[in-house]
Amino acid sequence: MRAQDYVAETPPASTAYYEPPARARPPAYELEPEPEKLSMQERYILLMRAIELHDDVWRLASIRANEEKDRLEAYLIPRNKRMELKQAIHRNQFMVITIDRLGNTTIKQPKREGILRRVWRWLFGGD
Repeated sequence: MRAQDYVAETPPASTAYYEPPARARPPAYELEPEPEKLSMQERYILLMRAIELHDDVWRLASIRANEEKDRLEAYLIPRNKRMELKQAIHRNQFMVITIDRLGNTTIKQPKREGILRRVWRWLFGGD
């Protein structure tokens, strides 16, 4: 069938004036609502509870608010060792608990010392 042979049964709509449909089109996708941010006080309470879980081995050395990343950070050092936070960071014997604005908690513990270093400390004393 050729294009000239085709006859439309309905006349074409007038193009002079277009009237949009009465109902609004739904959006192409639904936006997820932004999750609720926790207040600084709520983050502090969550942080203190996380610290309490590790209270038997670690003690709190410092709590810092990281404004750039919008989170709270707690630095803990071993309870049985007498050292300052600066010294613990230098020796990599500290733990960091971080809580962001959504309440996500991250805990970073130090790596365990190698067997040679532990034997060396046992033989020649140390912390």
